[in-house]
Amino acid sequence: MSKNSTVKRPKFKNEAEEADWYHTPEGHAYSIQTLKKAAREGKIRVHNKPSAAELQKLLDEARAQLLRPVSIRLSEADLDAAKKLAAKTGKGYQTILKEIIHEGLKHAS
Repeated sequence: MSKNSTVKRPKFKNEAEEADWYHTPEGHAYSIQTLKKAAREGKIRVHNKPSAAELQKLLDEARAQLLRPVSIRLSEADLDAAKKLAAKTGKGYQTILKEIIHEGLKHAS
């Protein structure tokens, strides 16, 4: 893909397909292209021309917030424990599971 080529965003059948596409080189190039266009049009303010590293950081931050549906098999006991904890805290059990996974990954690295 040349530096000046324009990347077109395809139509997607579902959100999962769209999320997968953004993880491809074309999806990445489209994101960079869209950020640069928004900056040129004044939709976002850029005090200095952003470096590739700064743009990558913005993309990484956005990607960290992107949710992707996954399937996971859990024991009934673990699922029940998550639901009990969710009821105590007033959160959803999926939120509880995501928080536990996030903390576990933070401590594992």
